[in-house]
Amino acid sequence: MSNLNTPEEANQMPDDEVPAVFELEEVSCRFGEKLALDRVTAKVRAGSITAVCGLSGSGKSTLLNLLGLLRPVFHEGHVRLRLKDGVFCYRNLSTSEQSWLRSHRFGFVLQSSYLMPTLTGQQNVELPLAIHRMNSEDRKFRISRLMKDVSLRHTNGLEDLSQAISMLPGKASGGQRQRMSVLRALIHNPSVVLADEPCANLDPLNRDAVMDLLKSWKSGTLYGDVDTSNSRTLILVSHDTKSIVGYADEIIILHQGRLVEDRVFRRSDLPDAADLAQHDLEKLMIIGAKNAPTIEDAQ
Repeated sequence: MSNLNTPEEANQMPDDEVPAVFELEEVSCRFGEKLALDRVTAKVRAGSITAVCGLSGSGKSTLLNLLGLLRPVFHEGHVRLRLKDGVFCYRNLSTSEQSWLRSHRFGFVLQSSYLMPTLTGQQNVELPLAIHRMNSEDRKFRISRLMKDVSLRHTNGLEDLSQAISMLPGKASGGQRQRMSVLRALIHNPSVVLADEPCANLDPLNRDAVMDLLKSWKSGTLYGDVDTSNSRTLILVSHDTKSIVGYADEIIILHQGRLVEDRVFRRSDLPDAADLAQHDLEKLMIIGAKNAPTIEDAQ
């Protein structure tokens, strides 16, 4: 099995030559009579930050659930995942293979933190390591190293995590719980992180802290050292374009289950790319008028 290019190598390659971590070919998903995804063909480049945008009901969460193997989603077409371990065709995955990918290669950040209420923050963050059968001493060492780096990064008025992480989640603030949820998603250094509305209901300080954690993992600097040995891909799903699009290399825009303009946008494709975060979803949707028959449909 050949490994994917390192992030440094990928950054030096022309965009068209960077390998895809996800390949979707004519993918459709249904829930009963509802067509949630309609013949979507797209690639997510390895090592990219890809934003998935669209209005409510456009298929964003369905796409994330499909890519992350989070729930049974009937699909037509093909989904392929390319990792250092090999190529995985979703149609052929056994239940145990799906479980292994979720726990070893994926990390998930959801809108709600979903921390287990009877475990302390640290025990919640450690869960992926326990699943990997890492011994207690090694888990404590990794947590302490991670918390040291987080404390050094976030000193600009944020509530400190060092005390909250020893408490039950119910005693922590919403921002602290979400940051602990992010740490849990990153602690085992996954290949792909799928984040569904990771900054929803957060104030600007906590929103920036969440995105800083994700970017630090993406760049391989989360633990204070620089690790470029693995390609890391971040997929951000949100209806709030301003909160995530400015971080993205590529943008998938969905409208009524279809891929707008039948392609994945790159920052250079969009007007005023340097100020992309200022573009709201309606403006992005207008760009893809091919799949949005009228401007009103995109609003």
